Amino acid sequence: MNRAYLKQAGITTYTGRPLAPSAAHNLLLNSYYMGVISFNGETYQGSHQPIISKQLYEAVQKKLHSKRPMKQRKHDVALRNMLTCGHCNKTITWQIQKGHLYGTCQRDLPECKQNKMLREEIVHEMLIEKLDDLISPSQDVFRWIVVRIIDEHKANNDAAELLKQNIKQRISRLENMAETLYDDKLAGEITKDRYDAKKATIQKQLTDL
Repeated sequence: MNRAYLKQAGITTYTGRPLAPSAAHNLLLNSYYMGVISFNGETYQGSHQPIISKQLYEAVQKKLHSKRPMKQRKHDVALRNMLTCGHCNKTITWQIQKGHLYGTCQRDLPECKQNKMLREEIVHEMLIEKLDDLISPSQDVFRWIVVRIIDEHKANNDAAELLKQNIKQRISRLENMAETLYDDKLAGEITKDRYDAKKATIQKQLTDL
C-alpha cells in the first residue's frame, strides 16, 4: 500500500495530510474494528458494534503475515477470498465482464440468485468510506475509549493490590507454621524425617510465593 494509492483514495490524517503506509498498516492490524479490544497483553470482547467481520480481519492478517510473496495473476483481485455471501456464507469469486470485475457466490440458494453481481469499483468505494470512518471516529468514540482504558487500568491496579496483600498473608502464615514446626521438633513431638519433609514443603511454597 503506497502513499500515491492512499492519496488517490482520499485516506488522510486528521489534519488532511497523506496517511503514511505504516499508519495504514497499523490500522489493518488493529483488532478493535472486528469487535475485540487488546489491553495489557490481554484481549476482551468489546461491547461496541464491529465494523468488519472476524473472517475478513483474519484474511487480512493472513495476507499481511504471509512469508511467501503472492504471485501476480492475470485479473488479480484485491478482494480475492475476502468477501462472503450474506445468505449462503460462501466466498465471493470474481470474473471479468466487459472490462470490469464482478463478484458473486455460487448462487446455490434462491436468495442468492436474486442478488445482483458486485462490481469491484463500487465495493472499493464502500470500503474507502468505511476506512474514512475508522480514521476519523467521533468524539464520543474517543471519550468511550479513554474512559474504558482508565476504568480497566484502575481495575488492574486494584486487583494487583489485592493479590499483593493475599500473598503477604500467605507468607506470614507459612512463616508461623515453620516456627511451630521447629518448636515441635525441639519438643520431640515430631521425627527428624517428618520435620525435614514438612520444612521442605513449606520452604518450596515460600519460594513460589
